[in-house]
Amino acid sequence: MPNDPIPTATGIPLSVDAAFVVHLTSTEAGPEAACGRVEHITSGQSARFVSVAELLGFMRQIVAAMALLMAFAMPAWSDATCLTGSDPEVQADAAAIIALRTGIDTACPCASFDGTKGKSRSDYLRCVKREIDAALDTGALRAKCKSRVKGALQASTCGRKPHLQAVPCIQTPPSGKIGCAIRPAAGCQSKGRQVRVACPDYGTCVDAGDGNADYLVDRLDSGACLPTPTPTPAPTATPIDTATPTPTETPSATPTETPTACTASGPIIAHVVVNEDVDPKIVLLPPAPGSEHCDPQNVLGGGCETTGLDGTITNDFDASATVDGAACPGDPPPSFRWELFRPPGLSATPYAAAGITGYHGAVLTILPHSFPSVEDSEAGGDPNWRVSLTIQSNVFPFQSTQKWFQFEYASSSLTLQMSTDCQRIGHIQGEECTIEAANGLPSTEAPQPEPGWTICASEGGTCSFSGPRTVRFGVPGSYYRTDTDGPISCTHTTFGAAPGAGRHCEYYGSNG
Repeated sequence: MPNDPIPTATGIPLSVDAAFVVHLTSTEAGPEAACGRVEHITSGQSARFVSVAELLGFMRQIVAAMALLMAFAMPAWSDATCLTGSDPEVQADAAAIIALRTGIDTACPCASFDGTKGKSRSDYLRCVKREIDAALDTGALRAKCKSRVKGALQASTCGRKPHLQAVPCIQTPPSGKIGCAIRPAAGCQSKGRQVRVACPDYGTCVDAGDGNADYLVDRLDSGACLPTPTPTPAPTATPIDTATPTPTETPSATPTETPTACTASGPIIAHVVVNEDVDPKIVLLPPAPGSEHCDPQNVLGGGCETTGLDGTITNDFDASATVDGAACPGDPPPSFRWELFRPPGLSATPYAAAGITGYHGAVLTILPHSFPSVEDSEAGGDPNWRVSLTIQSNVFPFQSTQKWFQFEYASSSLTLQMSTDCQRIGHIQGEECTIEAANGLPSTEAPQPEPGWTICASEGGTCSFSGPRTVRFGVPGSYYRTDTDGPISCTHTTFGAAPGAGRHCEYYGSNG
């Protein structure tokens, strides 16, 4: 082949835009008469050639066109960002965002949005949107910075219910692609080579981990929580009291009222809401009067059907408003146990994932992409996942109830094959799983302490306390209960349970 290199435009280095794939079909007539097919990798354009001259001519034409395109495109790209770029207006972005945040913190104080009615996460985000729109209308914020600020404040704890214990969670996978999400504190723990750091001193991801002030948490940051700023207290003068002392008045005794005895004996009334913080929220239980959408209550029937869940966001099943009709003030609240099952067409077998937490609490939290998509699979005409909730009273006669729910999971980036590989062998095509669906089972979730319960003995020991107590024996999600006034042997025979291992005893209330 002659020494005739492909020219490149002056100042434009050789890159993938100048890369071609050449398929030679024949060189029998000599190098100059080589024939075949050539394809440009970036644009996909191709041509057939019957000589070296035709081959080089096609290459020159494509490279020149790409160089011209880059020459026109580059200036536009360099000015299209917030906080960075060559546009002179970028210099004012940082001050504009700081001023906007000050206004948002005043108009939408995070502490005022506690997850109750009218103060939910969606209420907080609507308030933030009003402030951003006002700044855009007045020109105080460039339009190119709207999505940057909005995205930063969406990743916040504002408006989330306190019992979720949500925190900014900075995560660094093996690839080094640093990111941040709002997670329950219990779910922000490192696993394998996936490093997670909880930042409970902050309310937003950007405040917790943005070390270079670009309003993003990414690979340009450290992957650690930023140091908490320590405010300098202002000096205060000590006042001199010159007033005449006021005589101390001795209060009169208040008669003690005799409390009315509680004789509660009602059933367990399950209240279950999906995505409490999303407007409108989905109320599954109790159903509307006359509704038949909750029958039949089994894994195949699926129970109460909710609308499809968006697999790109965090979804919550919240049963914290459940009422134990047998409980009196001061009695222990009920215990909860969540179980998940694949659609019937996939054998309705149990399912669990690392991105799902709260199996033994009132709130089941499902992080994005924790379930695989089952479209075009053996699930057939019923693609709905099943959820079982068992609610157990901790008050005599220790009644329980089980409720079933079903939902379709949409927009998940996880395929069924990827999920199967992660669940069975821990990697996808040889790469370690870093997605939320990998290697998570209910038995591996650290039991979350239930308020008011104290572990008093391991199996075989003695549970000691004073005064009447409710005592339970077992493991989270499977307890045997009894009421007693004194120390009790922590054995399966005492509680009428089958032999087992790894169990313990707990009592409810303070040991006073």
